[in-house]
Amino acid sequence: MNCYNYYLATLLLLLLVLSSWTVSSQSPEINDEIVGTNCNIQLPARPTANAHTLEGLFILMRHGIRAPWTTYPLDPFANETNRFPNGGSQLTDAGINQAYNMGKYYKILYNKFIRANQKQSYLRASAAQRCIDTLAIVTKTLWPPNAYNEKSWQPMLFSLPKRIDSVLYEEPDCQPAEDAEHENLETKVVKDYEADPKIQKLYQLVANKTGLKPDMYSMTKAFDCFRCEKLNGLPSPKWVTPDLYDQMGDVLSHRLNFFYQSTKAQRLRAGPILEDFIEHMNKITNAKPGDKPKRLLIYTSHDFKIAALLAAIGDPQPKYPPFAAALIFELHKVDGKHIVRSQYVDQNTHWPYSAIKIPLSKCKKLAGESSTECSLDNFVQSVSNLEPVDWPVECKLNCTYNAFQVAEDNLGNT
Repeated sequence: MNCYNYYLATLLLLLLVLSSWTVSSQSPEINDEIVGTNCNIQLPARPTANAHTLEGLFILMRHGIRAPWTTYPLDPFANETNRFPNGGSQLTDAGINQAYNMGKYYKILYNKFIRANQKQSYLRASAAQRCIDTLAIVTKTLWPPNAYNEKSWQPMLFSLPKRIDSVLYEEPDCQPAEDAEHENLETKVVKDYEADPKIQKLYQLVANKTGLKPDMYSMTKAFDCFRCEKLNGLPSPKWVTPDLYDQMGDVLSHRLNFFYQSTKAQRLRAGPILEDFIEHMNKITNAKPGDKPKRLLIYTSHDFKIAALLAAIGDPQPKYPPFAAALIFELHKVDGKHIVRSQYVDQNTHWPYSAIKIPLSKCKKLAGESSTECSLDNFVQSVSNLEPVDWPVECKLNCTYNAFQVAEDNLGNT
């Protein structure tokens, strides 16, 4: 993409207002899928126990349940367009309800903080429509419009064009990042995994049934169709048994973790959002009287971005991020010191939703095994090698006019 398009991108900066979704006030169960299956203890939905020490809240969440983004040659339902009336990749009714429930979940955990900082919030979405819609619904749940008060406050949503959004879009223009991901899929660890006879048998079975190639990418492509069918209450082909479904999901989980096993891939894919969050944390800790730093950030993005960030902080998960998964960072001030805590909402297919505690393993390693908290200084140091100094340059975009910086500088400054 030439630099002209980057100049144009500055002019195309999207200022997105809340959409007028009609969301049910119920909390219906979404078709169950067992998610977050690991040995971590689930944290129930209840107000955070340390609300009085909370100074900043940073949420990166995936969009809600959507329609499949693709199909496959032998798909028996390929011509049934009424199965997903909103179109491919778009939020479905199940996704709308899920986004509403995530907003409700945030209110249960952080209601006092959210109410106190509604005008110090910063809401940003990947420019994919499903991310914009999800954030609009969450926002409307957090701050319901007041029909009787024309001056009731409503937030704005911000976004950047996909191809230059290094913070939230899953595949912005960055050839070195793509090269790093490809290299990670060519490592001995991956080759040994794929050489397993059980995996080869699985690849071949799915290839024969779908008409796709017998490889990892095709496996995850087919799984996306079956997962979206299941979560939207629609039938899949009879050959997709529960056991086979789980095996295909496990391949996706491995692929995501393989993708981001190198420092280079973490730096170019997760580095920008780490840099963004840390910048906002520092503004909070360095605020002077009268300053009004953003204390509540809610970003909507994609599964690849969440997987990259989990890997970057040293806590890759054994299962792929489910729809509406949320990685939450809390900035606390305890006894005069700033500390960072984290949790991951990985169970959100049936109410009440729940999360697991994220140990921030790189930070903990730096602080020592005896440490029970992650100081802000240690958190910053633990990821300092992942913060891109100049992302457009590292991605070899060769633009003399920095449309990235101009667009970023305008985000949130309203």
